[in-house]
This record gives sequence, C-alpha cells and structure tokens, in this order.
Amino acid sequence: MDRGIGPVKGNTKNKSNGRNFLFAIGIDAYHHWPKLNNAVKDIEDISQVLIQQYQFDTEDVFLITNEEATEANIYRQIRELKRKVTEQDNLLFLYSGHGHYDSEFDEGYWVPIDAHQDTEDRYISNSNIIKRVNAIETHHTLLIVDSCFSGTLVVQKRAGLVDEAFRSRRILTSGRQETVADGAPGENSPFAAGIITYLKKNTEKAINTTSLVQYVKSYVHGKAQQTPVEGRIQNSADEGGEFIFHLKVAEGQLWEQVLQKGTLQDFENYLDYFPEGQYAEIARREVLSIKEDDIWKSTLLKDNELAYQTYIQKYLTAGKYLAEARERLAVIKAKHEERKELLEQMAKEDAERDQIERKFKDLVQEAEDLYRQKRLQEAREKYRRSLEFHLPNFVPSYQYIEEQINLCHSGMKFLEYYQEGQLAMQQQNFKLALQYFNEALKIDNNPKVEELVRHCRQKRLIQERQKAGENRSPQREPLEYSAPPPMEEALTQTTYTAPPVQVQQKKKSRNWMWWGIGAAVVGIVILAGLSAGANYEDPGFLDDPTEMDGGSTYDPTGDSDVRTNGELIIGTWELVDMTSNGQSLSQNYPGAIDFYKVSYTFHRNGTMQGFSTTGSDLNNYSVSGNTINISSPVFGGNSSGWIQQLDDTYLTISFAMYNQVTGTNMPIVFEYERME
Repeated sequence: MDRGIGPVKGNTKNKSNGRNFLFAIGIDAYHHWPKLNNAVKDIEDISQVLIQQYQFDTEDVFLITNEEATEANIYRQIRELKRKVTEQDNLLFLYSGHGHYDSEFDEGYWVPIDAHQDTEDRYISNSNIIKRVNAIETHHTLLIVDSCFSGTLVVQKRAGLVDEAFRSRRILTSGRQETVADGAPGENSPFAAGIITYLKKNTEKAINTTSLVQYVKSYVHGKAQQTPVEGRIQNSADEGGEFIFHLKVAEGQLWEQVLQKGTLQDFENYLDYFPEGQYAEIARREVLSIKEDDIWKSTLLKDNELAYQTYIQKYLTAGKYLAEARERLAVIKAKHEERKELLEQMAKEDAERDQIERKFKDLVQEAEDLYRQKRLQEAREKYRRSLEFHLPNFVPSYQYIEEQINLCHSGMKFLEYYQEGQLAMQQQNFKLALQYFNEALKIDNNPKVEELVRHCRQKRLIQERQKAGENRSPQREPLEYSAPPPMEEALTQTTYTAPPVQVQQKKKSRNWMWWGIGAAVVGIVILAGLSAGANYEDPGFLDDPTEMDGGSTYDPTGDSDVRTNGELIIGTWELVDMTSNGQSLSQNYPGAIDFYKVSYTFHRNGTMQGFSTTGSDLNNYSVSGNTINISSPVFGGNSSGWIQQLDDTYLTISFAMYNQVTGTNMPIVFEYERME
C-alpha cells in the first residue's frame, strides 16, 4: 500500500546543553482514506530506540496517533509544544501518514485522520507546517516526513557544517513528488526501517544527521521504488549546523555496568545495543552460561535418563555439569538394567510376559486418558508407574513414556507461570506478567512466550509514556486487552485439537471484491477487506502458544513420516493464478495477481488469515482428507472446496462459486505457491 493518492564524523560535543524533544504524528485508521499498516508502529519504534539508546527522555517524547490526530488537535499540540521548548533545546518533528498533492496550486498537504478525499478543508498544507516549525525557537530542528508527495516540502538545499554548535533547520522526506511504500503489515515502511536500523546498530558515541541521511537513502534504494530527499528549511534560522544523536551510554560504560550486575537481562540488553560490539562474544558466552544453569536446574527436576542425555548432548564439549550429569545418568541406567533383568526373569514364561504387558498397557492407557483431561500430575505418576512394567519391544517405547513424563512435568510448571502471566496481562500489570513469562522461559525456551515477553515490554513502555504525559496532553482512553488463548490447549498434543482463536471485532469493512474475467461476467472472490483493529494486538504467534521443544506424539503404526493435508497446509501461501471455465486470470488480465498480492496464512489453531494490498481478514478453516471447509460471511456460513494438489511447494484448491448472472454454479480453481 502507498501512503497517498495522486497522479563524516565531526565535533560531537553537545554544545546546546538543552533537552531533546520528539514530537511525532502517526495515523493508520483513517476515516475516509485507505487505512495504513505501519504508520503508528513506525513512530513508536523510532521513539523506542531514541528513548532506550539516545539522549531522549520519556517526558520529552510526545506521540499523537489515530483518533488524536485531527487537524485542530495537531495545531493545538504544536502550540503547546512551542511553549515548552526553549532556544537551547533540540526538536525532532516526525510525521507518518497519508500525503496529498494539489497540482493546480503546486501545494502538498498532510492528511489528518478525519479529512475527506474530495475536499481540502481539513488538510494541513506544507506552508502552514513550515510556518509553525519555524516559529518554534530551538537550537536544532530536524523535520522527518514519511508520506506521499512529502518531497514538495524540500525547497532548497545547501552544504552544511558537521558542527553541533551552529543552529540547524533541516528536513528529510521519504520521497520526492511521488507515492511511497507503507510496508507489509506488522513491519515498518522501508523509510522508517532504514532510520531504525541505522540508529539501533550504531555503536558510535554520536552520529550526525548527514550520516543518517546517507544511510537511509542507500537503504531505501534497495527496498522500494522511491527516492528520499533532504535539504534545509527555507526562510528559517538555519546556520548550517547539524542535529547530533548522542548515545545515552558509551559501549565501555555500558559494559562496566553489565559486569557489575551480571544478570542474563543485562548481557542480553548489551547485545541488543551492540550486537557487533567489542564485548559481544564475551556477552554471548555469558548468556549461554547463565542459560545453562537454568537448563541444568530443569534437568535435575526431571531427573530421568532422557533429561540427562539431552543435557550431555547439548553441552558435550564444555558443559559445567557434565561430570555430574554422566554420574547421575549411569545410576539411572544401572537401576533400569536391574529392573529390566528382574522383569525379564519374571517373564520367562509367556503367560508372565503377557501379564506384564497387559499391566503396562493398562497403565499407559490410564495415563493417556488423564493427559487428555489435562490432569497432568496424575498422568505423570501413571506414566512413571508404567515404566516399572516396561520390557524391550513393548509399544509404546520406553523413550516415549519418558518424553510424556517430561511433558507433564514441564507443562505443570509452564502452565502455572503462563496462566499467572496471562492474568497479569488482563489486569494491565505488564511488569508482573514479564516476571511470570520469564519464569516460564526458564523451564522451556518457547518462542511464543518470548514474543509475549516482547509484547509486554512494549506495553510497559506505552504505559510509561502515558503516565509521563498525563500533565502535558489530553487524557487518553485506557488500552483495551483481549487475552491470548488458554495455555492448556498445547498440553494435549496427541489427541486434542485447539479451538480457533476468537478475535474480538469492533466492526468489519467490506470483505470481498468481484472481478470480471474475459467477456463473461464470472464472480471470482479475492480477499481484500480490512478487519477493524482488535482490542488485543495479536502479533500472530498464538496459533499454538505452548508447543514445547522436545514434545512428541505417540504413533502406534510407527509411520511418523506420513504427513496429512492438515499438516502440509500450515504456513503462508501466495496466490499465483485463478482459473474459471478454462479462463486464466493471469493470462487475460496481466498484472492483476501481482497488483493485489493476495496471500493466506493457515495456523494450527484452525484460523486462516488473508492479506492483500487492500487489507487483511481472519476466518476459520478445517481440513479433512482432500476437503477444505472455510467459514466466512461471504459464503453465507461454510464453503467447502477440494484440494487437488498439496505438497511443500504448490497448493491447488477448487470451489464451486455461484454466478449471479447465469444463476448457476461454476468451478473456480485457485493456485498458490508456498512463501519462504
């Protein structure tokens, strides 16, 4: 989607001795313009790296997003900002949203959230923007604009001095007099991604605006068909100086603080700031060492053959607890051999062996039933009891039983911490939620929970900004929250199928678009609607939130390589062609497929999320054999299709679609390729 509609190192000492202000406007949910994917995310991500890594304090950062971004409120907030900033301070002014260009009067505009496309009475013109920016007395002012036709703001450009002592009034825009890319949903625009990447990976104590501009131009050139431009603001107090971005803490100072504390979080924070820093390798070794301690604690809790074998294999060359692990493993194996010899002696006669096997299978069945009922502690004890009757060649295997014991044990603690974290999130206590989720990660390095940790950190940052801004801006509505799915679903991997995630919807816009193919009017449905924002900002990782590393499934046939269509379809598929009555859309309408870029992501929890250049949507699906059923309002409930081809690369599905012109059903064939 585009954001608009239309035809050298130098003196790095901070000589201003003032504060650094960030004033940012980001708009996604337009009332009368196409909605954007990433404008709000862009300004929030930029503000986060500036607060965490550079000399920007939370109380000096002001964000205006979505419903707050009306014309009147933007002007009012700029006026309040002018009263706060002094001539010793620096100001970074950032706008991310739609832009408009009036060719008749050669004027560019910013588009507030409630502006209409057919009238300019609520637009904010470039001339008004420049007038107000010039009216704010600062030492340095840097205006960064990520919108279509933003290049119309740049009137003149001259060489400057890489010196912070001289005042500057500078501007950087994402493109010339052209449309610019918004980026894929959940990511950043190419322009914002360039700014974030450069600021985040920098390890210099200070960087100037010129080096930032050069990097962003090069970065965007390789990502999108747009050309960032920069210059000096016309008729301003510019003296040719530079806005300098100073790190909060130099790498050496940060490393000394890390060594003093020595926690896992401190070492990981250092690696976040300086992934290629002078002490990066030492930090990575310390992270592995601290994590090894947590893994060893978990191994001791499990205290079985599989757990010790896993630890030895993972830390074979330099593990701190290798000797103890081998010793404990030897003791367990010796006891196992003694028990096996005793049982084999008891089973010399066939009747005795059959009796032992029946007892073993009965205990396993009882354990499996308890496991499906999520009664994990009872299931664990039944599994342990069954091992006392296990003999070679019994099914299931000894390893399977141990794996199930480990799953029960891990699941009990993992679920406890996850549920407490979930409750804390519902209560908006993201600090407490972080503590519980981190405890869960000590039991199992689950990537889904790691995503929840990052989500909570972002929420904490937003809360801190809101708290700091209570006395400076109008009261905002509290954040809404919809909890992630219950954690227990993943604890029944062998037979339990998780219900689809129910995302709370506020409203839906129009969800489907109809195309004409050739001379005949043939209805072909393309997913193009955009569901209104759900209360819970789901990053997409909750399709199976508790799938634990090392989990296994009991396969009575032993044929574990056979994969069903329901397993093969999991992932993201891109639409490459549609055929109806022998008519190919890609052949008859070249470019149509590429223009809409339709893709679908099938999750394990039975939800199917569609994306296109016009939006996204979320529906439910199920696969049985070669039949796929999709629940969608467009189909009046459920619609069934036939999977003609499905492997690791290609997917072909046929549907019988109703033709409103002829009054008959016609076959539609959708062809997809798996995305990397």
